[in-house]
Amino acid sequence: MKTNRTVKIVQTVKTAKAKETVKIMKKPLNSEIIRKSKRRNLYAFMVKNFITGFGDSCANIAYIPFVYEVSNYNLILTGLLVTLSVMMWFIPAPISGKLSDKFGRKKMMVISRPIAIIGIILLFFVNQNNLYLLVISIILRSVGYMSVNINNKIIVSESNDKSNNGLGHIFGFMAFIYFSSTIAGAIFVNRTGFDYNIYFLIFLIFSISSWIITIIWITEPNPVECGKNGRITPQKKGWKSWKVIFKNPKVKTAIIFLTLDIFVWEISNSVIVAGMQSQYA
Repeated sequence: MKTNRTVKIVQTVKTAKAKETVKIMKKPLNSEIIRKSKRRNLYAFMVKNFITGFGDSCANIAYIPFVYEVSNYNLILTGLLVTLSVMMWFIPAPISGKLSDKFGRKKMMVISRPIAIIGIILLFFVNQNNLYLLVISIILRSVGYMSVNINNKIIVSESNDKSNNGLGHIFGFMAFIYFSSTIAGAIFVNRTGFDYNIYFLIFLIFSISSWIITIIWITEPNPVECGKNGRITPQKKGWKSWKVIFKNPKVKTAIIFLTLDIFVWEISNSVIVAGMQSQYA
């Protein structure tokens, strides 16, 4: 009899704790915290886009002339080195997407950014006698920023409040901030005319600043999800989001042709820019 009573008491206590847990989860404060974290994410990405656009513009304008110079003014080698960076943007993308699904968006962003930062630092030591450092730098920067870029877009998408603005509005506004900043960066480069390393240093400082913003202000937007009747349920795990894209034959074909188009365009563009540098520098 005592054993049965003990079991009943334990079951009653467990039931009470379970009910209390459900009550806590159903409090509106939880959904309010999630909403605030999503809004904070969007503000943080606006700041990140602005500083990233300025830094990207400074580095990109100086980068191809820099590669052309350290490759001993070889147009073909310049085109191949620039094309390598494009290839390293799309080849590891499925692997990065898979790791992001497994370990989380923010964690991948925090890990990937220092990889790219190491690639930037290597640019300061590149010269005509150690082009292998440039190749390593290209690989590290491309892989690092590719992973950051993928997870940036996913978190922006997950942080969007669908009741207020659609994804098109949010992505359009983010793109406007980024490209406005790149224009400011281009004007800055054209007005100053500093050495390559100064622009790479600006790029490095802004990249580190963006990394710090990610660590401090960005949060995983969907640790829990609100289901029907206001119930809060854990987010589903194991969903291979990067594979969904390739299940549609039309989307798969479009991605393949877009990739080839970018590949050919980058080769021709780099050769043209290097040729103009050679002719008019």
